[in-house]
Amino acid sequence: MGKLLIFFALILFSERIYLQPSDPGTTISFLPDTSRYQDALITASLFTARHQTWGYDIYVNRVLLIHQPTIPCYSGPNGFATRKEALAVAELVITKIRRGQMPPTVTKTELSALGIRAED
Repeated sequence: MGKLLIFFALILFSERIYLQPSDPGTTISFLPDTSRYQDALITASLFTARHQTWGYDIYVNRVLLIHQPTIPCYSGPNGFATRKEALAVAELVITKIRRGQMPPTVTKTELSALGIRAED
């Protein structure tokens, strides 16, 4: 019984040491690291999609991150009605990536605010 008590005491003690920051002035943060994309080269490329609609690709440091041939958050195979709509959403996505919002989810409310309407 005494050995078991010592064993659990050692486990609790080792966990307390593990969770303590090495520097007393250090804080532990579990927030996403937004600096990863702040200085990255992020570009958008528009393309013609299915049924004469538009889509976009997002590149981070010249590596394809997002291929979006359809309107986000809407079902169906069609892309954006105009090049201007696709560009507006691509710019929104780039802004979200720069802020560290990963994945950079686009909502119906945001699309509506951009003047984009699609059928479900």
